[in-house]
Amino acid sequence: MFRLKLSDEMADLLASLSVKQLSQLARSNQLLCRLCFDEPEQLTKLIEDPRDQGLGQIHAALLMASAAESRSDSSTNGRR
Repeated sequence: MFRLKLSDEMADLLASLSVKQLSQLARSNQLLCRLCFDEPEQLTKLIEDPRDQGLGQIHAALLMASAAESRSDSSTNGRR
């Protein structure tokens, strides 16, 4: 849930889908997910990082977590 940025409700819904429903989603020609990166530099850091000797997954998780945090901060600021 953390890495995919899923809410409890969305995770429960996905877990409750039948095989038939999952197959229908897989056959869909629509994009059902989106990148967590708002800035191109974040993706560039991930794919061009020379330290990618086993740290790539950790680095990706950190970048994605910071992207979600910054997005929630900006949406909160817009509500004030």
